[in-house]
Amino acid sequence: MAKRMTEGAVASSGATKGRRRATPVAALVLVAVLAVLTFYLGAQYYTARRSTTFTAMATAMDEEGISFYRLPSGVLDEFAPADPDSPFVKIPLAPRYSVRDSDGKGMKQGAFYVAEGSERAVEVTVNPQGKVCRIRELGGFFSIEGAATVKSTREMEVGGKTLFTDDALFMDGGALTAESGEELEGLVETGDTLKVLGYLDQALVVDVVGRAGRLTVTSNIQGSRVYVDGLLRGKTPLTVSCAPGMRDVLIKADGYRDHRGSVRVASFEETLYEATLEEITGTLSLTSTPSGAAVYVDNQIRGETPLKIQVTPGRHEVTFELEGYYSKSSEVIVPRDHEQAVNAVLARMTGSLPGTGGAGAGPEAREVTVVGASPEAMTFQGMYPAGYTDTFRATASTTMDGWPVTRSTLERLLPGEEVRVVLAPDGSVASMSKTRSHGFSMKDRVQTKNGPSIFLGERWVECTLAWNAVLQDAHGNRWFKDISPGDTVTVYGASAADIRFVRVEETLGETTQIEGHLVPTPQGFRVFGDSYIMGILIPDGLRVADVHTRATVSVSEVPSGSRVRFFLSPTQETVWAEVVWRANVSAEGPISVLNGNLLRVAPLWDDLSMDLWTVIYHGSSKTTYHNLSIGDTVLAAGPSAGDIRFIWVQDDAMHARVVETVVGTVAGRQEKALFELTSSGLGTHPFFINPRATLGHPATQKTVPASALQPGDRVRIWVDAQRQVIWGEITDKTDFTATGVYLGVNRSYTYLSGLRRYGVRSDLIVTGLAVGEYPEPGSTVRVAGTGNVISYMEVLSDRRPERHFKGTVLSTDGALSVRGNWTYEEVLYDKNTWFVDWELMEDGAVSSLFPGDVVTVHVDIADEVVLVERTYSPPFKLAGTIEARQGRTLIIRDKTGKKTVELTSTVRIYIDRVRGTLYDLRVGDTVSVSGTDKNKVDTVVCH
Repeated sequence: MAKRMTEGAVASSGATKGRRRATPVAALVLVAVLAVLTFYLGAQYYTARRSTTFTAMATAMDEEGISFYRLPSGVLDEFAPADPDSPFVKIPLAPRYSVRDSDGKGMKQGAFYVAEGSERAVEVTVNPQGKVCRIRELGGFFSIEGAATVKSTREMEVGGKTLFTDDALFMDGGALTAESGEELEGLVETGDTLKVLGYLDQALVVDVVGRAGRLTVTSNIQGSRVYVDGLLRGKTPLTVSCAPGMRDVLIKADGYRDHRGSVRVASFEETLYEATLEEITGTLSLTSTPSGAAVYVDNQIRGETPLKIQVTPGRHEVTFELEGYYSKSSEVIVPRDHEQAVNAVLARMTGSLPGTGGAGAGPEAREVTVVGASPEAMTFQGMYPAGYTDTFRATASTTMDGWPVTRSTLERLLPGEEVRVVLAPDGSVASMSKTRSHGFSMKDRVQTKNGPSIFLGERWVECTLAWNAVLQDAHGNRWFKDISPGDTVTVYGASAADIRFVRVEETLGETTQIEGHLVPTPQGFRVFGDSYIMGILIPDGLRVADVHTRATVSVSEVPSGSRVRFFLSPTQETVWAEVVWRANVSAEGPISVLNGNLLRVAPLWDDLSMDLWTVIYHGSSKTTYHNLSIGDTVLAAGPSAGDIRFIWVQDDAMHARVVETVVGTVAGRQEKALFELTSSGLGTHPFFINPRATLGHPATQKTVPASALQPGDRVRIWVDAQRQVIWGEITDKTDFTATGVYLGVNRSYTYLSGLRRYGVRSDLIVTGLAVGEYPEPGSTVRVAGTGNVISYMEVLSDRRPERHFKGTVLSTDGALSVRGNWTYEEVLYDKNTWFVDWELMEDGAVSSLFPGDVVTVHVDIADEVVLVERTYSPPFKLAGTIEARQGRTLIIRDKTGKKTVELTSTVRIYIDRVRGTLYDLRVGDTVSVSGTDKNKVDTVVCH
């Protein structure tokens, strides 16, 4: 017993937590290792402090070194050649240098090479000896050539790409001009042709390959808008810088025809372009009965009838005046590039012919509008201004404008004409005179309606109804809204521009009107409504009335995307159709530019403007502009480029420029966090998307809520200037997630606690660590992927082992106790600390290790267990209480009963974690024994 107490005391002093018992030899070895490590770290620190790291454009490479364009910062001046005007420097290569690709992965030296003419953007480190020791290729390299547009002192646009020139080297035709990152003024002008090398949005080398010329544009109408190569550059008179070569010029002014032309601009020269714009006019053809009347147009005297004059398109007030006759005024609508005829029949004033007794204007006179006549009965029907009608009877003594009224007089009395009537005491007409006469009547089919106008016949005669025009059919008065295209009518008026009476002769009958955008497809015509595609049968021979061209055309001639109104019979047959608005712009092709509500469709390259009311379809489903992407093949239609009203996405984008992201987690945020994938790792400022938002998933051709996103999902998003996500599509959806302790890699597979085995994708994304780092075994991670292959790993708890030791497990009670050949270790662990046995393919919590297991323990800098690798586990294990001992034979009782075991002659016995002997074992001791089998127990641990 005294021996056991002594051994126990020794064990107590040697088992202090976190300490090891070491011999003087071990201490000397430790000091030597620390000295070597200190020297190594010091050398590395010295080298790092004296090394130079920079970003440059590599131009060539050979066995001796690598050539670069010089840097404006001057950091490479010590390597510059004797010629100070040379834009190149060459730096020798270190005997051993490292190379990494744009993803940060190591490369063999021979795999990286820069051929002449194939520049690369690289990050280079030069050691204190002046040699390249590290090369890292940068992603996002570009080489573009095009005309420049200077935006600010250090910002420009070339080939549609916005570039910054803070660290750019400037050259002119290959010759060095500036190397200090100066402002663009004096170095580059708008219109210069540049070749630019750089990466992402940073220009590193700017070479002026062609200097701009000056283009001066004048026009006969000052303030006309000038477009050069489709871009608005200003108003006349205008002088701008342009790239040399042929330039397309478009000049616009309200009320004038567009002027188009081309001009050749030469470098360093000023070119003058003069344009004459033609005014858009219409023709007024003016006649009167009798002729010789003075004509006033918009209160200005223009001449006497008959007269033809040019006026601006639109509404005009025309007045005819002739001595002895009542003046007559009317409002006329003159179309552009058309002739509008106006004929005025003037009424003679009372007493203007001696001896005649015309109607007076006394209190008995009545103003009425003729709505019909019965010459046989010598009567006519007139409508009072209040809207009611009356029948007026003429007698042998009735006069009209001083002449006796006869049957032929009433036959010439046309509906819509206005007369002043004086009644005799017996109620008959004593006298009457015309105050408004008609010189125009026409019977034909209504082609369409536009405002107060109807268009009749194949010649599309525009008949404009006066505000007080009378409309009737066989049943009585009608409203203007009751007239439909396809109806046959007779109109009366002073002219086509002044219709006072309309009689509906025949109608299409009951019809239903629907509107939609007409698009021809290989499968037939499709009509896109405001909410859905309409199932309308469009006969091939259908004729469509087009008010904009004043023509009735075949349905196949209607521009694609035009909005058409269809008239359907009760049997759903299309009996009539008319163009609501004509697609003067009908662009079909891929979207080349998409910026807010503006888009360009190649190959037109015109700015097309849409708004919130633009009808947009994706395939056969209505969608919003959020789903438009650069590269989408679309049909965009509207009355003009600035008024696009219909877009049909026919084909999804193939190569859209977007932000590639991966779904991660941010503590305290409910929104889904999307981290940008860059060549140097994940972006540090995530985009956030509302969980209620929807995203497209092309793989399933469905939209899914953002709340369904899981960490590891890869999402392509569209964002605005405020970093708001306006649309997104899932490019890689994970189908599993798992969380656990990372056990390590075995036979090319990655294992998590529970021996869950996974493959790993080559483009694995690791978050929670520095770029290029990988978790150490024992770290807690969350993984996600598809088909049991990991594509995403998030390190939740990074555990880094500082050292490791080997030995036999003595106890896991509270702490892990391990006895080695020379040392004894007792270290702490927690419930999430794991062990793995690669030989037996077993794992579990460290607390489940059995005394006698042989392990390698990895601990961190705080001397806490990170991971345990079990290298041997005895086949036979038994824990219980000794009931009897006879030599090397023990009888041990466990929960199942008594068992007899035989100790080997080389058995290792540990009493309270200290090596003991067979004689130290006592009946009643609690022990754990292990070995090959019950007859070959080689380890006994007494607790």
